[in-house]
Amino acid sequence: PFRPTAPFGGRPPATATRRCLVVHVTLMASVRDWHPFAAGLTAGACNVLVGHPLDTLKVRVQTRGSLPDGAPSYRSLLAGIRGPLLTTPFIGGLNFGLYDTIRNRLAASFPSLCVGVGDAGLGDAPLSPNMLNIFVSGTLGGFAVCHITCPMNNVKVQQQTMQAGQSVGLKEAAFRVGVRGLFKGYMPHAVMESFGRGFYMVGFELSKKCLGVDARGGGGGMDLPKRIVCGSIGGAVAWLAVYPVDTLRSRLMRDWQGTKYVDTWDCLSKTLREEGLRGLYRGLSYSLLRAVPVAGVTLTIFDLMLSALRS
Repeated sequence: PFRPTAPFGGRPPATATRRCLVVHVTLMASVRDWHPFAAGLTAGACNVLVGHPLDTLKVRVQTRGSLPDGAPSYRSLLAGIRGPLLTTPFIGGLNFGLYDTIRNRLAASFPSLCVGVGDAGLGDAPLSPNMLNIFVSGTLGGFAVCHITCPMNNVKVQQQTMQAGQSVGLKEAAFRVGVRGLFKGYMPHAVMESFGRGFYMVGFELSKKCLGVDARGGGGGMDLPKRIVCGSIGGAVAWLAVYPVDTLRSRLMRDWQGTKYVDTWDCLSKTLREEGLRGLYRGLSYSLLRAVPVAGVTLTIFDLMLSALRS
């Protein structure tokens, strides 16, 4: 007669049990450290409060070509902040947590490739990853999170580019464009969030190494001004590296009806034909003006919070 085996009944084979146990222990070991997730959550909240008004100016310049006459009110610059303020801290925690987890796993799995002698690791990690590890970890962590942030960024861009008094939420946006429409501009968004994150972390860590922050015996752990400068450099490096892609993303997301652009390549060709290369860099000054203080505050808070929690 038929005798059911696990998982429907009976005793599972010993090899299967060991295999499941190994997988479970490996996954748990990869994310057992909650400290970077908590530190990233705090840093993400500060990121929104400091950077959202300047982000609104940047998006308006990217999509309209210039700002309207007259100084915008501070309230108008906070358009679309509710969603980021409720979600960005948790996304920041997930982003930084995945980055730290991937970085440590790569350093442990490929020590000859990913551990550079004398490199300063982020926070209080036992290993010292080199810049390749940091770039790959930041890129993979950002790519994993971009699938969550793409619909949110679509709604944010639409809110930021609406006329005063108008508003749209996630539910309304999904109703008028469908779920698939919330992923409009996915390709530039994925490039921006993945490679941009890699450059972001490399710029920060390389600056720390050059300025001697966190160097052994250097007392750099509390060198706050240098740490803020390093964070600012990381933000500037990231924006300079991927800003044209961000412009394409903003224009595609604003064109939610699809009346102007067919896809990313169509947006790129029309932008270059109508505005030249300069069109891809519209609003760069606002982005750098935003990136310097925001990245300086965000990365510094994450770094210090992570060191404090781990100590």
